[in-house]
Amino acid sequence: MNMHFRNQAMALILAEIFLISTSAFWEKELQGGYWLTSIYFIFFTLGGYALAQNKGWLYRYIILCVGNLLLNLMVGGFWVELLACVCSTLAHLMIFKVLVKHSFFRKNVPKSDRVLSGIAGYILLGLFWAGIFIFIGEQQPGAILNQVSGEAASAAERLYYSFVTITSLGYGDIVPVSPIAKIVAIFAGLSGVLFTTIFIAALVGSLMIKGVKEFTAS
Repeated sequence: MNMHFRNQAMALILAEIFLISTSAFWEKELQGGYWLTSIYFIFFTLGGYALAQNKGWLYRYIILCVGNLLLNLMVGGFWVELLACVCSTLAHLMIFKVLVKHSFFRKNVPKSDRVLSGIAGYILLGLFWAGIFIFIGEQQPGAILNQVSGEAASAAERLYYSFVTITSLGYGDIVPVSPIAKIVAIFAGLSGVLFTTIFIAALVGSLMIKGVKEFTAS
């Protein structure tokens, strides 16, 4: 991994933090913040450009981002929102694949670069599930419930619930109610645990290999 990738991975982390930090203002916008979400998602093209391995990868990523933006600007029903969710999900998975490749499987990657890729990938995992929870909440009002207010969780609260789930915090203030929301929550929780476990194993393994090489060289 070169310095270019390292800097762009950091840029992606900043983009992710920016998106999460501004979620508190989503409800002040139309359609529960989808306009803001779409604009911020385009901001992710900075990370997408940096992480792109070739122009074909980048073009596909941009098409998905633009498609997500245009679909969210349309006033449509279930199918329009579903297509927007699919575009968002696929774009997240494209970046996630590159980050996982560098974090887990690529050899001779500096420790700092591997850590940055892992952090970016873990945050992206939370955003991935957040997009799905937001879609479920829009299609089934009350599918994810705020136990404190007794009302359906807002888009920002569903984002919060996604990260609470993948980190296994389980505060219990936001809970899945519908069967589909519960099923998605199961997979979200499993993915968070598996990512953390594999990432730590990959990081420790790379350190052990490096230590063995240094020992034999001496």
